[in-house]
Amino acid sequence: LSVAELGDESRVEKDYGAAAYWEARYAAFPEPFDFYLRYPDLEPYLAPYLAPRGALEVLVPGAGTSGVGLALSEAGHRVTCCDLSETVVSQQRRLCGGKLDYRAGDYRRLDFAAASFDLVLDKAVLDASLCAVDNLHAVARCTDEAYRVLRRRGLYAVLSHAGPQTRLAYLDRAALDWHVEVILVPKPPLKATPPPDDTDDFYYLYVCQKP
Repeated sequence: LSVAELGDESRVEKDYGAAAYWEARYAAFPEPFDFYLRYPDLEPYLAPYLAPRGALEVLVPGAGTSGVGLALSEAGHRVTCCDLSETVVSQQRRLCGGKLDYRAGDYRRLDFAAASFDLVLDKAVLDASLCAVDNLHAVARCTDEAYRVLRRRGLYAVLSHAGPQTRLAYLDRAALDWHVEVILVPKPPLKATPPPDDTDDFYYLYVCQKP
C-alpha cells in the first residue's frame, strides 16, 4: 500500500496488522474510502464468475468504510462485512441500517463455521497483511481462513497492487488446492501526477476456486 492509496496518515502510527492502527485510522478518517478501486470499477471483472451462481453468501474481510459490501448487497447477495476496528463497525452499522451484517472480526481468526460462504472478497487486505508485524504468518493465516470458510467450489477473490511474481507464492500453496486465475484490471486514470513508485497500469485480481 502506498502513501497515495492510504492518504495522509501523519497522525496514525502504522502497523497494518494491529487493531490499534485501524482504530486510530477510522477515528481520524471516518469518510467512505475504497482501497484501489470502487466496486463499479471492479464489478465487470468479477461478474463473469458471480453471474452464473445467483445469490451468494459473501464475506468481505477488512471492509472498513468501503462501499463494496453495500454494492454486493444491493446486487442481491447476502453480505457479511468484518473489520478489526470496533470504531468502523459501529460507524457502518449506523450507516447501513441493517442492510448487511457488519461485525468486528480478525481475518486471521474468523469466527465462522467451515463452509459458510460462496465468496470471500479481499480488497487490499492481503497486501496490508504483508505490511504487518509477523507478515508471512499473517498472510498464511488469512489464506487458510479464507479456504476454511469457503464452500465447495467457492471463490476467494483478491485484489492486489502486485503482480503474480510476488503474490502467487502466497496463494498457490500445496495446502490450498484451489485453482488460481489472474486477471489484469486497468487502473482508473489519475487526475494528479502518480507517485514515483507507481509504474504499473494495472491492479491484479486473483480468483481462487475451491474444488
